[in-house]
Amino acid sequence: MTTQTGSPYIRDLSNLTLRDLSADDVAYCHLSRRGWEQIKGCTVYTTLDDIETEMRQSQGIVNTSSYVPLLAGFSILEQLGSTYRNRKMKRHPTSGGGIEHALYYFCGYPPMSPEVKALYALRNGLIHAASLTSSDQGSGARYIFRYDYNMQTAIQTAQVAWDGQFSTIDRAVMTLVNPRKLTDQVSEAIALVRGLFFHDRDNLRILRTPGQIIADHLIWR
Repeated sequence: MTTQTGSPYIRDLSNLTLRDLSADDVAYCHLSRRGWEQIKGCTVYTTLDDIETEMRQSQGIVNTSSYVPLLAGFSILEQLGSTYRNRKMKRHPTSGGGIEHALYYFCGYPPMSPEVKALYALRNGLIHAASLTSSDQGSGARYIFRYDYNMQTAIQTAQVAWDGQFSTIDRAVMTLVNPRKLTDQVSEAIALVRGLFFHDRDNLRILRTPGQIIADHLIWR
């Protein structure tokens, strides 16, 4: 049986085994603000806390700041969007995936907007080939990305759609991304999900089973 304390952030799970945890208990462990929770027989750690820490810290390291922060950020968005839904918002109008849903429910992007499609293409380029050139498999749209740390927004789509030809490459076909702004939005998304869970629970829907969340996003030892 779960024991509640005076604080919404602290829950006593010490009498429960891993198999005893409810969906709500598992989400509590996943969203834990301290990164770990003690249960009967072991300690449960959330990958969400670790990957956000690495995302933030790697931004200041020259040799990793071009790729690692964004790879970590997209991994977090995938976790959040595939696991939770913000009931305060209308249901996402298309199937989409975890990243697209997280950008909509927790980052304020219009569903399947040009910015969302470009960000997903950026993720694909980075994760599959460490490339800042990518494409949208559905529409065939082609992208060239460049970083601009002085932008006030996370992403600025290209002025002109790129046709994929080397001869047409110029600044007008480049989609600009500010990695720091984007990773800030990812951290804000985590804070929003935690805020819903701890303070407005009725407006956060858990989409996955306890077993799925435990297997994918928790480490126990």
